[in-house]
Amino acid sequence: MVNRTEHDSLTRLSTAELKWRVLNGDSYSAGELFTDVTGGNTKQLYLENPTSDTHYAVSNILTRSEGKLTVYKSFNVTEDTEGDNPSTGVQNKRSSGGGSSEAIARIGGNGETGAYSGGRELSTKTAGRAGNPNQIQPGDSPENGVSNAIDPGDNMCLFVTNDTTSENDISIDIDWVEMPGNDYP
Repeated sequence: MVNRTEHDSLTRLSTAELKWRVLNGDSYSAGELFTDVTGGNTKQLYLENPTSDTHYAVSNILTRSEGKLTVYKSFNVTEDTEGDNPSTGVQNKRSSGGGSSEAIARIGGNGETGAYSGGRELSTKTAGRAGNPNQIQPGDSPENGVSNAIDPGDNMCLFVTNDTTSENDISIDIDWVEMPGNDYP
């Protein structure tokens, strides 16, 4: 058993408090808007944790489209072809910028430079339906809680397919907080 000081114990308790991590400048976001995605085509958002001592707690996954989507995620995919960085890169969620991240975010899929495959796939979800843009979130990510964790050296990829016969815009976002190993529960 490890002896911890009162300060260390309080720090560990606040680790799970995502709002505190945002205020501390440890929260980041990556995403992309894909326009005119052909029916049946898939877009991908890849997030890699290249560190050896920091854990990424995914706090929010958001996918949106005018039409029906099929969404799934996989851990530790193969990067068949390296994709481009998202157009805005990796952004700190604090207005003053906070810290910087070593995270690697890339995009892939049909018509993109990147291609990602394999890994440990989690269950597929559907989002929305043709003609109803109000039903757009897969519903597997709590608004304010840890929904996934990416350990040091691991990655995660979101796969989002336009499940209609028409062209639709698709947006994909991943938000996460970074926790040093000595703070990680």
